[in-house]
Amino acid sequence: MVRRRDMGHLRDTKVIPGEEAVSQHHLVVCDMRVKGARRARRVKYQPRMKVWRLKEVPVREALKERLSRVEADVVELESDWMSMKDSLLGAGGEVCGWTKGPPRHLGTWWWDDEVGKRIDEKRKKFKEWQKAKGTGAEKAEHESYKAVKKAAKKEVAKAIRQPRRLQRKR
Repeated sequence: MVRRRDMGHLRDTKVIPGEEAVSQHHLVVCDMRVKGARRARRVKYQPRMKVWRLKEVPVREALKERLSRVEADVVELESDWMSMKDSLLGAGGEVCGWTKGPPRHLGTWWWDDEVGKRIDEKRKKFKEWQKAKGTGAEKAEHESYKAVKKAAKKEVAKAIRQPRRLQRKR
């Protein structure tokens, strides 16, 4: 009497005898478990303060200078904590900055100038092959494209095999 996906919500089902509208139909009663309100979706991206920039000496000095200007008047504990939190976050945000969005291109750490040259060459050869379709030079252009494509593939594989720390030095 319910959809298959809703059967997990049923607790108890029973037929009431003698309560029928037509001889083939009986009254069915069930107890269902209803879940509470749905939880709010998680925020896709949360901006973060760039605290890693504090490793740089000028940034660290700028933060020290900015925090030295903050007034320290003790009035009451809760407001003190809130004002300290606000001043620290404000100064850190001004000096270090905030991230703007999720990191992009996570899988391209291996990309370098040599790989870029090979890929550009492959794209050019592909366009030349597409322009040559239907002409006598189509076969030669296709073979040329396949050779460049194979070389580009080898260059990408070589770049990926190299350790990351060597790639960053390039």
